[in-house]
Formats: sequence, C-alpha cells, structure tokens
Amino acid sequence: MKPFNQSPAHRLRSAYLRMHRVTNRIFRPFGVTADQYVVLRLLAEGDSLSQQELASLAASDPTTLGRMLDLLEQKQFVARRPHETDRRTRLVFLTDEGRRMVEKLYEAALPIRDTIDSAVSDTTMKTLLRGLLQLGDACEKLDLETNPPVGSSPTTGSTASV
Repeated sequence: MKPFNQSPAHRLRSAYLRMHRVTNRIFRPFGVTADQYVVLRLLAEGDSLSQQELASLAASDPTTLGRMLDLLEQKQFVARRPHETDRRTRLVFLTDEGRRMVEKLYEAALPIRDTIDSAVSDTTMKTLLRGLLQLGDACEKLDLETNPPVGSSPTTGSTASV
C-alpha cells in the first residue's frame, strides 16, 4: 500500500486547505470568507444565476449555499428574486456593492494568484487543470454509479418512465 501522504486525495486536500487558509486570512479584514468569494466571483461573471445553478458551480450543497447567501444578502452584496416565469426558482444577483467588493477582493488576492502562477510552468498548470477536470468528472461518475438519483435505475442511471 502506498503511503497516504503520496496519494492524489491527500495532496489535493493539503494544497486546497493551505490556499483556503491563506485566502481566508487575506479576506478577513473585508468580512468575507474564501467560500463567499467563490459565490461572489461566479455571480460577477454573469447577470444572474438560480440558486441551484450557483450551488452546482460553487460545488456547494444547497443548504450551505442558502446560509451563505443569507449572510451575503445581509451585507447587501447579493439580492434574491423569484424567477419571472418559474416561481419555484430564485435568482441570485450581485448588487453594485457586491461588484465593488469583488473588485477589492480580487485585488487583495493578487499575492495568492502570483504565488500559484509562479509555482509551476504554464504547461504544467494547463496539465494540472486538465487533470483536475478529469479527476472531478471521474469522481462525479462514481458518485452517480454508487448513489443514483431518485427514480433512476441503479445499473444504468437512466430515469424510469412514469
């Protein structure tokens, strides 16, 4: 058995936690966490997203995202409104104050981006990012195989006809 500290799972977790700690420390004076920044950045890239879309993009569960949005709404960084045609769907928007905060946080995170960019070559970074996507896809496939959505067949993953 290979030592655990040489496994991809351990190395990914270790790198992520180190980056997360540094990011939280840099963002602390702004009253924003690294996880909240992810949500703000995703919203800054478009006009609005449904809470479900945002949870998926942020790799967050809906309950955690909902609590995070409550905090960001209290700070007036985001606003939530019902979808125009689907009242079950709530859309999340970045406010003007939220856009200003994203810009401040983006600038504050420059040392992190510089450190990451200088740690490996462009070629290695492209390979790493491609590998991370492949690992994520493989884990998502395994998740679906071992925990199929309600109403789907455990062997095929296809939705049962009604």
